[in-house]
Amino acid sequence: EFERFPDGVASPSSSEEVRALLDWALAQGITVIPYGGGTSVAGHINPPEGDAPVLTLSLAAMDQLMDLDTQSQIATFGAGTPGPKVEQQLRERGYMLGHFPQSWELSTIGGWVASRSSGQQSMRYGRIEQMFAGGRVETPKGTLTIPTIPASSAGPDLREIILGSEGRMGVITEVKVRVTPLPETETFQVAFAPDWDTGKELVRQMTQAKIPLSMLRLSNAEETRTHLMLAGHEKLVGILHRYLNV
Repeated sequence: EFERFPDGVASPSSSEEVRALLDWALAQGITVIPYGGGTSVAGHINPPEGDAPVLTLSLAAMDQLMDLDTQSQIATFGAGTPGPKVEQQLRERGYMLGHFPQSWELSTIGGWVASRSSGQQSMRYGRIEQMFAGGRVETPKGTLTIPTIPASSAGPDLREIILGSEGRMGVITEVKVRVTPLPETETFQVAFAPDWDTGKELVRQMTQAKIPLSMLRLSNAEETRTHLMLAGHEKLVGILHRYLNV
């Protein structure tokens, strides 16, 4: 149910244009809502009720790999780059990020930082807080540049201030992330357990043993049957039923 629409939509293509729009909106008393992939289910992108005009700031035009430092393995992206475009542009250079949240097809790399997201292969490649190396944020008071410092033993980590900020600190316009060379091989294995408790115990033991996996997922019988049916493996469904009914 759409209650209120924004009064305007802006589509900047650079950090400088975002800076100019924020300065203008601040001077005019306009509420600004950053918009990445629009996958929020908590109402973050909905204009609030009130008398102030609302400007939606779409980052869709800022969707390119801006730099790739192969020595430090740090890539810089426009914050509006969606998941498939992140991996496509890195793959062309022989690298990958490996961050696959459920909303991967639509959500953006800037949104991942703003929402402190987790991906399905975080066991191997890490959550977004391990990947986020720095970047640029346009705030109402000016530009905040977060340098890519490997480690620090003094003072607060500025990255932690931006991670999970949901746009409250400003508009994330550039994101620097730690990338990984493409794997030589990648395989996916499936194992069946006789019941839920056995499967849960197996997953717990494998996780605590720190087996170098990228993803470990436990599905119940109905979810497993649904996946096999959707993939067209009707014979495997029959085998699954016989196995579970033993």
